[in-house]
Amino acid sequence: MKRLSRALSSNANQWGYSNHSLYRLLYPLSLLYGSAVYLRNLLYDTNRLKRVKLPPPTIAVGNITLGGTGKTPFVIALCRYYIEKGYTPCVLSRGYRRTSKGELLVCDGSQILASPHEAGDEPYLIAVKTKAIVAVGKDRANTYRLVEHLKPDVVILDDAFQHRRVERDVNFCLIDGTRCFGNGLLFPAGPLREPLSSLKRASALVITKAESLKCMENVPKVLSKIPVFRFTPETEMTPVNTKGTPVQATLISAIANPYPLIEDVKRRGIALKKVLILPDHHHYTEKDFKNTTDEIITTEKDLVKFPESIKKSKSIWVVSIKEELPENIKSFLEAACPLRKKSFSTN
Repeated sequence: MKRLSRALSSNANQWGYSNHSLYRLLYPLSLLYGSAVYLRNLLYDTNRLKRVKLPPPTIAVGNITLGGTGKTPFVIALCRYYIEKGYTPCVLSRGYRRTSKGELLVCDGSQILASPHEAGDEPYLIAVKTKAIVAVGKDRANTYRLVEHLKPDVVILDDAFQHRRVERDVNFCLIDGTRCFGNGLLFPAGPLREPLSSLKRASALVITKAESLKCMENVPKVLSKIPVFRFTPETEMTPVNTKGTPVQATLISAIANPYPLIEDVKRRGIALKKVLILPDHHHYTEKDFKNTTDEIITTEKDLVKFPESIKKSKSIWVVSIKEELPENIKSFLEAACPLRKKSFSTN
């Protein structure tokens, strides 16, 4: 039991992406989990569980595996796309590992109204980078009531492939092209939240972090008619409070899949002195930096949670993503989820 406890409490974001001997021991639990998932989906498919239709057109962004697939950059890219077209997008998110309770308005479309700890790191980052309307709450339908008076033109449901209570006009399922579906088993024996057959609910599949479509080799042929897109935006590394290039840097991050980040930094010719990987959504304290060097490389999602004392005492570089939708995804959205044309006054 002690061995099992250590394995489950380790970096859960990598669970199911290796040949750990515990996976086969957990397979019976995966069968139970799979039965519960099947029953829940059946209840929705047969309308035994009722769904809610929100007034604006609604787009869901999610995944079928545990860990990060690039949902947050994709949501930011969606927001920017609609803002550039003159629309007001609204993001509804659960706000995983936030300290607040109930529903919370994070951004009203102009002002940030919550801290990263209150909002959750990902909703906070979306709000900071886009100034879209952002609200968090466990039930997205109830959370919408919090923003209804702001009259959003389109609603984006963050991490909502499994949140089926709210109907959606477009259902994006993101797949990490560097890790695909891991060992192909359901949780807890593997990384799958649902069986691959559930991908049939997707309006489109989006391969992230890799140009290769190798992941699609394991997808059932019945899904061959679902469009597949790539979303691999460029990155850049910029100094936050310093100049030049780091020479004795510590890379520190608490994101679900840090390995593309590590490779990105190495491709820039930077030799890392240390690499410190923490669990996804980790709340940083000064103790986390006790054994780091004075030069820190991190991500935007991590930086918003750094203690202010660390931002002042360490030299920091941040690797950021240039979130922009590919043209083929824009064309897909225009056809699959057309929005009412905005009328602008000329006063």
